[in-house]
Amino acid sequence: HFLYFVGPYLLDFSGLENITADDMIRANKVLSTSGTVSILPENDLHYTLIIASSATGLPIEFFKALKPKDAIRVKNTVTSFFYGEE
Repeated sequence: HFLYFVGPYLLDFSGLENITADDMIRANKVLSTSGTVSILPENDLHYTLIIASSATGLPIEFFKALKPKDAIRVKNTVTSFFYGEE
């Protein structure tokens, strides 16, 4: 249940199961370094794309190049997983 079409690509998000708090901390550090401040990072597009990159093994550049609709789908997939809604 972790396979999703994002644009023409079938992505495997099963790696979300292996994300740790350390991965989340690293994603927060990337946000801070880029100058982004977010009260709820798990709802931040950039943060969720960083997590998706870690979970899928695809480079962050892949996710940053997605069309808006597809980027939001990735964001919603990650956010739903965090809140146990997957």
